[in-house]
Amino acid sequence: MRRFSLVKAFLLAGIIMVILLIGGNLLGKALVSSREVTAVIPKEDAVRQTPEELDVTWRWLSRNAARNTFDPNGFSQEDDVIRYRSGNVSSLQGLDLSSHNGEIDWAQVSDAGIDFVILQLGYRGYTAGNLNVDNAFFHNLDEATAHGIAVGVYFFSQAINADEAKEEAEYIVKTLAGCTLQLPIYFDWETVQNGGRTDSVDQEQLSSYALAFCKTIEDAGFKAGIYFNQHAGYYSYNLDLLEDYSFWLAEYDAVPAFYFDFDLWQYSASGTVAGITGQVDRNLLFVRAD
Repeated sequence: MRRFSLVKAFLLAGIIMVILLIGGNLLGKALVSSREVTAVIPKEDAVRQTPEELDVTWRWLSRNAARNTFDPNGFSQEDDVIRYRSGNVSSLQGLDLSSHNGEIDWAQVSDAGIDFVILQLGYRGYTAGNLNVDNAFFHNLDEATAHGIAVGVYFFSQAINADEAKEEAEYIVKTLAGCTLQLPIYFDWETVQNGGRTDSVDQEQLSSYALAFCKTIEDAGFKAGIYFNQHAGYYSYNLDLLEDYSFWLAEYDAVPAFYFDFDLWQYSASGTVAGITGQVDRNLLFVRAD
């Protein structure tokens, strides 16, 4: 009886081991499947790969926006200046500037081959939320125009809902009364950590903010656009809903890897330009010949 009990015990243990092995294998597959479903694509891996080429489920908010078709071989770099030419697409050199750039020698900037500037018109405070005009805006606008440099503007938004984004756009339109711009007005929404009023904003609501802003700008007769970095472009904005507007991408690399199309590329935050002390943001505006 004892021997029989031992045999049964060994058989039972073997059956349990088989069950555990099978169960563990199935559980492992289930866990892998779960990771695939919930995974978020790391920014550094989102390099113009199609969803089918990625190992994880596509979690970007956008799916159908026009794709980046720039030829990687069309980009060239000399020192800290990047240029682009391929087919019927070429590029113009530009900067984005604010009062933080200090006093500017606009004659030198023009002579340095700068074709356009995107000026900070103003900003919303990140605590109380007051609206303000950048101290250097009107001076820079007059000087850039006088030196034959095309001008667009951006507004640093801290809107916490679509109504505030519309309010910012109305503020811009009022501020620009009588002014002429050659390039769009960009919605630049960014988080400010440690007590900023936008810290608790659900960033997936940003598309509705941008829509309210851009619609108000264009209803007033100006062109509108949205500024974002790669991460915000993938995870904070649904670009499918915003394709009517200009996209300004911030991606600091020799060749932009962002999956979707864009019109303006901020390729460096550490450039140098004659006439401006210190580092400056450099940009390319892509121009498509008719």
